[in-house]
Amino acid sequence: MIENPEQFSEDDLLDHLLAQAKWPEPTPQSVDRLRRLYFRTRGSDRVRALLPIAAAAIIVITISAWVWMSSPHRKKQIAVTSPSSVPIVPAVQSRSPTSFEQAILYSIPKQPRKSGHTTKPSTQPSLQPPTTLAQLARQAPSGKGRQNLLSSLLRHRTANAVSLYLQFVESPQTRSDALAALDDVPEPVIAEMFNCLDDSRISTRMAAARALGRIDGPVITARLAAMVEQNQNRREALAALISSDGPDAMHFVARARHNLTLNSTIQVLQLELKQRTKQGVGT
Repeated sequence: MIENPEQFSEDDLLDHLLAQAKWPEPTPQSVDRLRRLYFRTRGSDRVRALLPIAAAAIIVITISAWVWMSSPHRKKQIAVTSPSSVPIVPAVQSRSPTSFEQAILYSIPKQPRKSGHTTKPSTQPSLQPPTTLAQLARQAPSGKGRQNLLSSLLRHRTANAVSLYLQFVESPQTRSDALAALDDVPEPVIAEMFNCLDDSRISTRMAAARALGRIDGPVITARLAAMVEQNQNRREALAALISSDGPDAMHFVARARHNLTLNSTIQVLQLELKQRTKQGVGT
């Protein structure tokens, strides 16, 4: 207790009391709490101090962007890139392909894709009717284009298509292209050509014989040889064997020459085929 507190003023009394007070030593826990409180309060003060600076920076950036967008230079750039200033390219006028061009495109065989296995060539008939293909083949110049058209004609596999095709074999002007178009002939076409060996017109029978000789193959040769031996369209079958360059056909013709009757027929047929090659006899 303080004796005679009346002798001290209010402020002096407080100072006197504080001087006489005995403060306990701080514990490590209290010191640690005080330190954390200090740094936490100090960090909040830093954040609050930076807020005015950030707000001022946002205002400056916004004003600068507005001024740049409103400048005449920016408006000029926008006018340059405006869609209305881009020139419009006029559309190219095209035309539909003619019947001849369509037939050429349809008749070109598709090349098989390169792969580990081989694929059979397509035997689907052309989209053009046989009469149209025959007419276009007559108009086409000699060469691959005409050969493709005639190949498409044969892919129809009908008697009418074969009959139209044989007309090209009959003519000396188109015969080479017609015979060159006989690669990969469908089986129905071969059967129809055998039927044409019995046609009423000699020119058609000789044209079918030339075509069969060009196709060749052991099966065809064996059937032609059997026709000769059985005297079934013997003249036309011999003509087909004479027209063939296959080894089996040539061997049969060489053997047939030992027969007097067959040998005389072979000689006549060779002269007739040569004459038709030069003159194109159509009877």
